[in-house]
Amino acid sequence: MDAQPKIGQKIKIISLSPNPNGIPDPAEKEYIGKTGIINYIDDAGTIWGTWGGIGILPCDNYEIINKEGEWYGESENNQ
Repeated sequence: MDAQPKIGQKIKIISLSPNPNGIPDPAEKEYIGKTGIINYIDDAGTIWGTWGGIGILPCDNYEIINKEGEWYGESENNQ
């Protein structure tokens, strides 16, 4: 990703990366195209948010879909 994700941004999941053995993520079909608000980014860079129970890894493909400075979260204090 060109831009670093931030808490409160809205993203769209494009695809999930296969595991190191090349096996596709079985959750990919369920999550492709889902959008949600970033709630938390852990120390490994995994992105957690409102799209469901899966973390988006740095190697996954997603798009930040809100405009610069536009806030989608409940509180800007979460940043």
